[in-house]
Amino acid sequence: HGGMLDASVFRFPGPWANVQSGDGWRLLATGDERGEAYMVRAARTVSEWEELWEAIGIDGERPAVDLDHEVVVSFGHGLSRSCPELRLDDVVFAGGVVYSVTSDPLAPRGCDADLSAAAVFVTALDRDALPNDGFTLLLERDSEPCADCGDSIEALDVPLP
Repeated sequence: HGGMLDASVFRFPGPWANVQSGDGWRLLATGDERGEAYMVRAARTVSEWEELWEAIGIDGERPAVDLDHEVVVSFGHGLSRSCPELRLDDVVFAGGVVYSVTSDPLAPRGCDADLSAAAVFVTALDRDALPNDGFTLLLERDSEPCADCGDSIEALDVPLP
């Protein structure tokens, strides 16, 4: 075009994947059930684990968990149509609080605020890493209640025997 066009080429990031485990936790499954946006759930018993698995709607066989030594939790992050990707980077245990750490694997980019999907991360937490009397489960470290999210539960107190 005779010098009339100046283009910058940004390389597409390489393959990305969720972190599979960390100190005191392991990833069991991922899903995209929109109804789980802005939700956290916890299961301490077999019946609670069966209910959680059914509620989040992930296809396939429910992963094996030793509930004598683990607690299952799910983190449901709301996503927009323009940015439907989200990566689980960590699950943090801090002062009686447990929360997920996520990132946009294709950042930086501009994302709309429209809720069109969810990224659901189901993890098993090692009971030895948790306080004996229980913990507070948060979606993110600084979870704020979502004004337009209906029956969302972004914080949940989880008692342990």
